[in-house]
Amino acid sequence: MTELRKLQLVQLKLLCEVDRICRKHEIKYFLVAGTLLGAVRHKGFIPWDDDVDISMQYDDYVKFCSVCEDELEKSKYFLQTMGNDAGYSYIFAKLRLENTLYIRKGQEHMRFHHGICIDIFPWYPVPEGEATNRIYQFIVARCKTIMWSPIGAISEKRLFYRSLYKMLACIPAKIPYSIINFMVRCCSGRVLIDIGEPFYGNAKVSKRRLSHFTENAEQVRQRLQVNELTELEFEGHLFYVPVNYDYYLKYMYGDYMQLPPKHERRGHHLAVVIDFGKH
Repeated sequence: MTELRKLQLVQLKLLCEVDRICRKHEIKYFLVAGTLLGAVRHKGFIPWDDDVDISMQYDDYVKFCSVCEDELEKSKYFLQTMGNDAGYSYIFAKLRLENTLYIRKGQEHMRFHHGICIDIFPWYPVPEGEATNRIYQFIVARCKTIMWSPIGAISEKRLFYRSLYKMLACIPAKIPYSIINFMVRCCSGRVLIDIGEPFYGNAKVSKRRLSHFTENAEQVRQRLQVNELTELEFEGHLFYVPVNYDYYLKYMYGDYMQLPPKHERRGHHLAVVIDFGKH
């Protein structure tokens, strides 16, 4: 068994644990990004994929984080958030497997739990007005830059940006995190999206994705809403996915059933240390 396949099987174990908790407590979650693409195109992991991505609408995410305090077996699992790991500086949660290590390149200096993990992204409410949305987008993007700066201060190759990240890293991550959460609590928008993707990523990427459709950006945003779920097979298990997964995948990848060129068939989370422990 290859190291990548062993990693995928450990991540599958984590995904099954999320599924167990969510079904028990009637919490809605859904596969996204490459994990959803894998379910549709491969009925499991994309052969070269090295991570698992799932999402929850904001209220479900809050409930999930709460019930995990009692549901997770502490000797096996750790739900990592900024609230329980002082060195962690991401706005989303990670479910990690205890007694394992997966240290990504450029993060060797980061002092937080580095166990093998899967990512759990909350979909936040965003303003519906275009002008307010742009301001919201700008503030969130700057806050996320500050939160990521301790990593960029070491891993960024360009001297100017590395110096900028070093200065930003002096700002405690909880400050931008608190700003984002304050904005979320004040927002009454009905549109829910991942605050990182697809509408808060690179503008050129978003324009390229929008080119797959005849609708304008607002219409696409509305159609990407995940209001209903269905189940698809993934590695022999059934997991929840959006009913409109075809539209979502077309937005993300275009002709998503077409395999990428061979030189692009590689993982995106290069690790410098992997330790599976007894798993």
